[in-house]
Amino acid sequence: MKNRDVYIGFGLRTPIGIKGKQFKHYRPELLGAHLLNQIKKIESESNIDSIICGNTVGTGGNIGRLMTLFSDYESYIPVQTIDMQCASSSSALFFGYLKISAGINEKVLVGGIESSSLQPMRRYAKEDNRNGEYTVAQFSPDSYAETVMLEGAQRVCQKYGFRREMLDKLAFLSHKRALTAKQGGYLEEVILPMEGMRDQGVRKLKEAFFQKLPRLMENSPLLTIGNVCLMHDAAAFLTLQSQKTEFRIVHIVEVAGDPKLSPELVHTATEKLLTETHTKISDYDAIEWNEPFAAIDALFNHYYPEEREKFNIFGGALAYGHPYACSGIINILHLMQALKYKNKPMGLTAIAGAGGVGMAISIEYLGVKNA
Repeated sequence: MKNRDVYIGFGLRTPIGIKGKQFKHYRPELLGAHLLNQIKKIESESNIDSIICGNTVGTGGNIGRLMTLFSDYESYIPVQTIDMQCASSSSALFFGYLKISAGINEKVLVGGIESSSLQPMRRYAKEDNRNGEYTVAQFSPDSYAETVMLEGAQRVCQKYGFRREMLDKLAFLSHKRALTAKQGGYLEEVILPMEGMRDQGVRKLKEAFFQKLPRLMENSPLLTIGNVCLMHDAAAFLTLQSQKTEFRIVHIVEVAGDPKLSPELVHTATEKLLTETHTKISDYDAIEWNEPFAAIDALFNHYYPEEREKFNIFGGALAYGHPYACSGIINILHLMQALKYKNKPMGLTAIAGAGGVGMAISIEYLGVKNA
């Protein structure tokens, strides 16, 4: 049996809040339910067969199901929660894609919810040799340090010889592009209006600001609060369906590699997708890589220097934020808007996740207008 094509219907994200600020009292399941209710109002005549929700630092217990029960969606809709760390909502999309492609479902709601502000306090059991409180899970057999992700970014910078000056310039560019996008209203179509709420990370900054920031780790002269993203709160969802729309999912890949160099998996995933689709990076008109570190931008420039004008044209996570389990869908929503803005057909997005995992997704915009 031939697999069916899968299309993106409608998607929204909330504004992205910085940890401890505008969403500090919003439980992630309630923020997600609020977003789902708006999607249901807009797509009032469509039936959802299942909901797949990414979440990484919540309370557990199938929090996606709890979110749905708080929403206006019917209680009989099956819901599952996925934790693939930063790639959680990308993985949710993959599962939804497979369900529709295989003919199991007709319409699936996929996305993620995250609240770093309300992340529960956690403690290992007394008998566990890791005894004590922790905020960061163990991602590698030989390390359970709280700074494991920063250390991974540091290793990538050292491996490729990235200098702090380069990282700061790339972080500034991300902020500059995000501010331009905000002023132009290029993303308004995919951001849920919420009174008094905004993308808190998007603001006017001078390049000199980044040069003054202190290092984040004593043994790392490269990483600062400017070229590494903060922690965030948000929700983001979109519908996948068998019925044709303006956007078609072309291909999806998963990869895994060295957890000590996890940022590299964004490139590994991209290369796997290019190989499996028999395409070149130059075939794509807009490219979104999730950028929790400016090292990600530096990796893109290292491997694809001729394509840098297509990369994160509205800015990336260094400016908007990286609400872990939401970021994959946020990247897709931004990529869709980038293709509309450019009136071009082919888009690619990729994301790396803690523990040495990665995903890449390519989409096609079918609504290109002839000049």
